[in-house]
Parts: sequence; C-alpha cells; structure tokens
Amino acid sequence: MWWLPQGSGASVDPAMVPVRPDLVADVLGVGDWVADVSRYPAPVVVYDPARDAYRVTMVEPVAAEGREGQRAAQGLIARREVFADRLTLMIQRIVFYGADGRPVVEADLSKWAGVAGTAGGFAPMDIVLSLPLSRATMRFALRDVAATRNGFPADRSFAFPAEPGVSKVIRLDQPQQ
Repeated sequence: MWWLPQGSGASVDPAMVPVRPDLVADVLGVGDWVADVSRYPAPVVVYDPARDAYRVTMVEPVAAEGREGQRAAQGLIARREVFADRLTLMIQRIVFYGADGRPVVEADLSKWAGVAGTAGGFAPMDIVLSLPLSRATMRFALRDVAATRNGFPADRSFAFPAEPGVSKVIRLDQPQQ
C-alpha cells in the first residue's frame, strides 16, 4: 500500500510509485476529458472493425532524438487509447502509454449498469487493470454502485486504516530505507 497522509504537504518522488495513481483514477472514470479538441492532448478517432468499436487515441507532441544527439523532427505520441462500443458507446478498454510509447496501464471494462442516485449515470461493474511492465493484474467487481450512500463518500472516508491488512506499507511522505 502506498500512502500519502492528507495535508502532509510532502513532496513525493513519482518514481517511488510503480503505477501513476492518476492513471488508475482515469480508468475508474474519476476525471473529465478535455473538451477543446484543438489543444493537446488531441483526440484521433478511428473505427476498429475487429472490436466493432470506435478507438479514440489521445496524442500529444514529442521531440525525438536524432542520430548523435541531434534533434529530430517533432512528432506525435499516443498517451491514451479508449475503445468505445459502436452501438452503446460504453467504454470497453483503455490503454495508457508512457513517454517511451509502451503501455503502462491497460484496463478492460465490462458489465455496465446504472448508478443509483444519478440521472442516467453508468459505471462498469467489472474492471480488470493490467500493469504490463510489472505483469501485475487487479480486478474490481462492483455491485450496488451509487453516487452516495448515507452521506459517503466524505473526506473521512479516505482515512488511513490503523490495520490496513497488507504486508508492506510505504508512506510516501517519509524517506525510504
């Protein structure tokens, strides 16, 4: 478990965390897409007949190194790919790419259902996260998804548990030995 206490004001080296937490949040749908398609990351949309899905690839500029350290022409690199079912437009798969172009996080989303307490909100009930570089996999099976329940989530919902039930805890606000 990687943990940064709320309000610690600590500066954290992102290399300490094996997967960027913001990518996990993006997979779980806790973020908005940029609405201005004239800015980067910019969407490129194509139809994928093998999946019968639209593939939205978010690209941004990158400068590649040429021979002997010479600066090569600037190009585009994929940062995220989202596959949405052609008929329902529900997201089936998300792939996040690192700066080197390799997949960092892959997510397969299925069994979409309505979210209680929302006007037409949907969420995937089955989420499989794969971390190709470490070959780790996480599976989330959700049920009874609701926007809120008895006033939760609230800030107190995210307090660090006294007994987290994991074999190793890494506090990101403290130097590692």
